[in-house]
Amino acid sequence: MRVARVLVAGCVIAGLIGTVVPAAAVAAPMGAAWARPAVVGGTPINASDSPWQALILIDRGDGQSLCSGSLITPTAIVTAGHCMAGVGPGSVKAWIGESRITPATKKTGLPIAGITVHPGYRPDTFANDIALITLAKPVDITGDVRLIALPFGQDGAAWPAAGTPATISGWGATATGGQSSDQLLLAAVQVLAGPGAPCGQYGAGFDPTMLICGGMPDGSRDTCQGDSGGPFVVDAAGVPVLAGLTSSGSDCAVAAFPGEYTRMTTFLPWIQQSADVASAPPGAPSDVTASARAGRMVVAWTPPAGTGAGSTVWTVTAQPGGATCRTTGRSCAISGLRAGSSATFSVQGSGPLGAGPAATSAPIVVATTQARRGTAVSVRALGSLLRIGSARAVSRTPAVCTVAGKRVVLRQAGTCRLVVAGGGKRRAAVITVT
Repeated sequence: MRVARVLVAGCVIAGLIGTVVPAAAVAAPMGAAWARPAVVGGTPINASDSPWQALILIDRGDGQSLCSGSLITPTAIVTAGHCMAGVGPGSVKAWIGESRITPATKKTGLPIAGITVHPGYRPDTFANDIALITLAKPVDITGDVRLIALPFGQDGAAWPAAGTPATISGWGATATGGQSSDQLLLAAVQVLAGPGAPCGQYGAGFDPTMLICGGMPDGSRDTCQGDSGGPFVVDAAGVPVLAGLTSSGSDCAVAAFPGEYTRMTTFLPWIQQSADVASAPPGAPSDVTASARAGRMVVAWTPPAGTGAGSTVWTVTAQPGGATCRTTGRSCAISGLRAGSSATFSVQGSGPLGAGPAATSAPIVVATTQARRGTAVSVRALGSLLRIGSARAVSRTPAVCTVAGKRVVLRQAGTCRLVVAGGGKRRAAVITVT
């Protein structure tokens, strides 16, 4: 017989942060006394310390149950199957980049397009305890939000080994049957049993092909009610990797019954199929160009054929200086570069399978704006771009451009260099003339 487990999603919120009710209120399986995992023994962190973490609330008609998830592509969150079983997109709300529950619920959640529970999920045994939330539009990853890498390239028969350090995080209860935490918590734990080894006193009920055994030998740190679906993260050569998902267990922080985490290496083929994850890292882009627009350098490129738009994040880096921007599209803008300087822009794609090769532009003069030869640019407009009022200009390249009253006349293709002054300020301006 498989050991009776506490459902990790068992933290039900009354209002926002309220009384925890028995797991039966969230359809716990027969024999489960409490829904399992918050983080026991955890410390408060900001969302930027777990930038892929999703806060998930599920409306089951008799209150909201709490879960977590991890952003694996800009349009996909992976979480526990028991969190999503029996509910539709309209019953689920999710947020990324939130440190606390209460402020998050006052904001609009992410638009959810669909929910996919593993077809082999069994509520009686928690087998195949994994699900995907598909978002209607990509998450903005230009700020503190990041994707978590998946364990492609890792041998599930040997990885992660016993003793490997790991982290767990969530908003769940800090003790069995306790209240959920309004603040995101994180705890350092370790893998307690390698693949194929027994886990605590679970006996034959623990399936090492499906699960990772994690926690502390003394039981002092663990996931608990409300942490379901949250990340079990292992460092692999300096890269945080999603090794597991908080799944099930008996009570919380009991040394004999560690946390059980869905083993991600087992479910990579299903994730690739269900989330349309690319089967290889993105290739190098081509045709990397940069042009000035509204005081910024807009870098554009052509992605290689076969690159999934939904699962690739492109990072542009300017050299010198190292200024960056990120996007899931085909262009992004970098501000703050010194006008008239020469810069190169490298573009590199990354996804769940890792980063691909970068492509770099030829040296490009950083411009304030861009215009065609034979046209005129308003000095006032230049002053606005440079944040100077009542501007006046002097040309330093009269062969390319001349100043005629309140206009800069563009005579031929090239780099028009100007000094623009006004309001006690004096700045350089550059127009790329095409």
